[in-house]
Amino acid sequence: MQQSHFDILIIGGGQAGRRAAEGAREASPSATIAILGEEIHLPYDRPSLSKERLLDPDDDRCFVRQRMDFDEKRIELFPGQCAVSIDRQAHLVRTEEGREYGYGRLILATGSRVRWLPSFGVPGERVMALRTLEDCANLSGRIRQGARIVVIGAGFIGLEVAAAARQQGASVKVIEAGSSVLGRVFPPAAADHVARLQQEMGVEILLDTSVRQVTEGPDGVAVEIGVETLRADIAVVGIGVIPNLELAIKAGLDVVDGIMVDKEGRSSDPDIYAAGEVTAHPVLGCDRSRRLESWQVAEEQAYAAGRSAAGSPTAYAAWPWFWSDQGRHNIQMLGLADSCANWIAREYDHDRCSFVALDDAHTVTGMITINAGGDIGAGRRLLGTTQDPAQLRDPEASLRSLIPRRAAAQGSA
Repeated sequence: MQQSHFDILIIGGGQAGRRAAEGAREASPSATIAILGEEIHLPYDRPSLSKERLLDPDDDRCFVRQRMDFDEKRIELFPGQCAVSIDRQAHLVRTEEGREYGYGRLILATGSRVRWLPSFGVPGERVMALRTLEDCANLSGRIRQGARIVVIGAGFIGLEVAAAARQQGASVKVIEAGSSVLGRVFPPAAADHVARLQQEMGVEILLDTSVRQVTEGPDGVAVEIGVETLRADIAVVGIGVIPNLELAIKAGLDVVDGIMVDKEGRSSDPDIYAAGEVTAHPVLGCDRSRRLESWQVAEEQAYAAGRSAAGSPTAYAAWPWFWSDQGRHNIQMLGLADSCANWIAREYDHDRCSFVALDDAHTVTGMITINAGGDIGAGRRLLGTTQDPAQLRDPEASLRSLIPRRAAAQGSA
């Protein structure tokens, strides 16, 4: 039975695992560091799978580091390794293949898997999700001129896939069980604006519609909605993800929706840290820890956790930020949209607008921009400040002019 020992052992070979390793290496030049990853590829960033790489399978921007980069940083990679248990007392990780890896500090960056319902059948060539490079290659080869595509779920991934498919000339129907697109994260006015942009791209959106059954055949897919059956060439499922918490739960770590960690990424075991979207971590602007699915968390929280695990305590403290590219449209979100009740709309033109979130005391708690990304910089400095709704509503009033002097000085420092 093979056994190796590392000062820092990371379970999870995605973006969060890579960033945790880079943070650990920066904090400790002499530490031995290794990444165990289930996939056979080098660590890659997932956002481009529903954007650039979906449109161009040869676009390799998802691989932000090459093999030589890991070699230079002396980060060992063990691809195709599925960890199945953690012995906290012995500081050992066991894999499905029967191998054992010892650790001084362990970082869990196990990520998430797609949510899949029994009514969707078994994932196949024509009924698929979009989570891995293989998923992307399969889908990319099928979205072409004249293809009929049904997307189940009007979240960010579903809408990005819909926009990409339309760019390739496919016909697209998006099915959403809720009453609006992006209903879990956007207020109605912002969601309606995004839906209109999608419809103007030629996407048909069916709201308040549940999928009864999906059946894959040799020549296509049948999607049953109520008494109607939609015929398509492929069906893409995008109804969210489930965090991979099994290892943490089995190991007896504190878990509530995500692995509970402090601002430095430390779990309930002082020798085990967690990184990325599998964590429930302290969030600015929120009175409780949250599990957030975003590039920012995989990039920045994971980096802080890696540094902390390697002996250089680093707090992750950032307002949540997220972006989505849908065709030629760029959407960004700052703060937590679901925690706010009062939204002020700034309408610039047909395509461009921003929404500023205020609490009952008129304190700015978040922002959504649609084709108005230039507002995000000012929005960051407006967070936590008290503002007049009338001034925020006026598109002629510069957001920068509303930044208090102290916040403006800090932002330019």
